[in-house]
Amino acid sequence: MANLSEIAELLDRRNLLIEQIGDDKELAAMSPSEHAVEGTLVCVDSAEHCASTVEASPGAVITSESLQQRFGPPILVTSNVKLAHAIVRAAFFDYEVRESGWG
Repeated sequence: MANLSEIAELLDRRNLLIEQIGDDKELAAMSPSEHAVEGTLVCVDSAEHCASTVEASPGAVITSESLQQRFGPPILVTSNVKLAHAIVRAAFFDYEVRESGWG
């Protein structure tokens, strides 16, 4: 579990955060848009996944400046969605990776 503000802080330290829109929220997991539910974090870097993400109503979205207007808050806007996804997954949600000692 992680709070959106913790994720935003991590991305900001990596110079990836452009803006946090909306209130802080606790997130239980990351998921692809087709499996998103309330409480999950979804990363969207292409327009083709926007409709399914909006329909699924995830807890929060990490996306680019060019796609941010397609989502309601809370949103983290980043300069590199794929890199942000990898960093956030490794830091907060991928326990096997953290426990393996992989840096």
